[in-house]
Amino acid sequence: MLSLQRSFERASQTAAELPRIPQLEPLYRNQDMHIHKGDLVMIAGRSGSQKSGLAMFITAILLHIDSPGGTITGLPELAAKMRAVEKPLVAYTEGTAASAAYWIASQADNVLLSQSAEVGSVGVYIALLDQSEYLRNQGLRVNAIAAGENKLDYADFKPLSNEARERLQANVNKWHDRFKEDINVKRTVPEASTTGQVYEGLSAVEAGLADGVIDDLQDVIALMTNL
Repeated sequence: MLSLQRSFERASQTAAELPRIPQLEPLYRNQDMHIHKGDLVMIAGRSGSQKSGLAMFITAILLHIDSPGGTITGLPELAAKMRAVEKPLVAYTEGTAASAAYWIASQADNVLLSQSAEVGSVGVYIALLDQSEYLRNQGLRVNAIAAGENKLDYADFKPLSNEARERLQANVNKWHDRFKEDINVKRTVPEASTTGQVYEGLSAVEAGLADGVIDDLQDVIALMTNL
């Protein structure tokens, strides 16, 4: 874990001297949230040789996040890859790191945020629109021809059956449990902080979702040079 007690003045380089390595190929993508390798600020030291490869120059990785979240697809896979990173990994937001974005942030060794930023929203939901009553009021009826007894379970032109609802609830519960399991790999988050609520600044630290409050990204970078 990164010690937040270390003085910024002890940084071996100023933040302005630190190289940013742009890599814009997609690192993770789903329909609501994109994270690119360019969002990973790699803090490089001054020793090593170009012949040794880029990894020799990287002493720590900063994941700079501003996202309300996204969908489940790809998250467990990305989380596993992040846990396998051998360099110190720090997540920071001065905006939002919520839901799926917090799932990703929580895989870092430390989670930092500014005093007005928010993190958390540890929860999962599915929203389905039921247009059956609207269609009926408009005098419209859908004639659907399908094969497979469950093919139309979630169609928006008919009410959701109790069986389909129970199936969806079980799926939501499964992924909520997985969400909580993954965020607790590197930290200990109380159950009370995993109900879908978001927390700001020091409240996030008190809730066990973050490790410290720092208001400026450059201060975070300077702190990381002590690693």
